[in-house]
Amino acid sequence: MCKLQIFLDRTADTFCGTPDYMAPEIIKGLKYNQCVDWWSFGILLYEMLIGQSPFSGCDEDELFWSICNERPHFPLFLSREANSIISSTKKLLMPVSQHQLANDNSENSDAPSTCSGPTDTANSLARPSKKRKLVPSSHDIIAKLLQKDSSKRLGTQESGKGEVMDQPFFRKIDWNALERRELIPPFKPRVVS
Repeated sequence: MCKLQIFLDRTADTFCGTPDYMAPEIIKGLKYNQCVDWWSFGILLYEMLIGQSPFSGCDEDELFWSICNERPHFPLFLSREANSIISSTKKLLMPVSQHQLANDNSENSDAPSTCSGPTDTANSLARPSKKRKLVPSSHDIIAKLLQKDSSKRLGTQESGKGEVMDQPFFRKIDWNALERRELIPPFKPRVVS
């Protein structure tokens, strides 16, 4: 999708994508590059590990406000190690963005109106079984992928995919075997026609 309106500086400004996975720079109408794909990967990883989206709203406007202004919440069932990593990475999650819109008055903006049903991600998470714990490296990679400032996001143009592949979260992945399609998936669904 990003390729449709690519500029000479290798950026795009098309407003497109699935709302839950849109990066803040797309929502704000700023030029963007492949970093929006790493943001979407961070959302997907969060959903796979925690069981729901890190951002929510009663409608698209509230969802977009949440993506641009709120921090992802990590549930209380996480290990102590994970919580300490979250604490140390909070500074990475919400830096003052260099790319705020001119009419963005985020210091004085009010939170979106409340709606019926839970919108606070942290409070709406069900406590899973004791066996389910996220490894500390999962918090670290999610925090780096969901960095609101795209110039600091994991996988930026300067660092590229190698930086993502080198994260502790992926330490057990044999990337060469994966590329050669030699890895056996841990689960193969039965397809019935």
